[in-house]
Amino acid sequence: MKIAFVCNGNSFKSIVAERFGNEFNDGTFEIYSAGTNPAEVINEVGKKIMEKRGLSMDGYSPKSMDALPEKVDVLVKMGCNIECPIHHADRVLDFGLQDMTDQEEVVEVLGEKVGALLNTLKIGILADAEAKAKKLLEETQDVDCWGNVIDNSRLELKEEKKIKTPKEKKMYEYICYCDKVTKGDIVTAVIGGAKTLKDVMAVTGAMEHSDCAKNNPSGKCCGNDILEVIKMYS
Repeated sequence: MKIAFVCNGNSFKSIVAERFGNEFNDGTFEIYSAGTNPAEVINEVGKKIMEKRGLSMDGYSPKSMDALPEKVDVLVKMGCNIECPIHHADRVLDFGLQDMTDQEEVVEVLGEKVGALLNTLKIGILADAEAKAKKLLEETQDVDCWGNVIDNSRLELKEEKKIKTPKEKKMYEYICYCDKVTKGDIVTAVIGGAKTLKDVMAVTGAMEHSDCAKNNPSGKCCGNDILEVIKMYS
């Protein structure tokens, strides 16, 4: 999966996001960054802040949009009101950092948002892979002459590809049971710019129904749980 972080100059926010992305990446993603009007050099203050965190910016320099692959899976804007009409992306998100001026705080927030984004995307990839493998297993099951399904273990998922850590499982759990909206769905919406309960509802379809007493194990409306996720990842 190809992820590109973009802003105007690619000298601070987007290039720091790329650095965090490479730091958190386990090989699942291809990480890029670029600017619509790239600066000549990287922002020195941002460079020093990253170095204080033990993250060297050596080898990183501002790049134009031409440096990106022709098509990316996820394009993430920094909130600088830029337009990327010539660039193809399956999904466009906005970190909404346009009002942040404290560079230390910007770096802190970028680390949190990039980490959450990669974690959420990875969980989605794992979930899709598991669903496809199960579907393939169902479609290719052998049947004996009496019509009994024969166990076909060769198509079972490899253990390392299953969602197995508590953190991954948590993201895959439902928050809104009535409309089958997971925590991961809500985190993705928040990372993409949703800031209020109404925004999340519009993006995810959560809370369209109100059968909480029957569907939610807690018997309560999911509104407060969604607000907690918004607060945690905003």
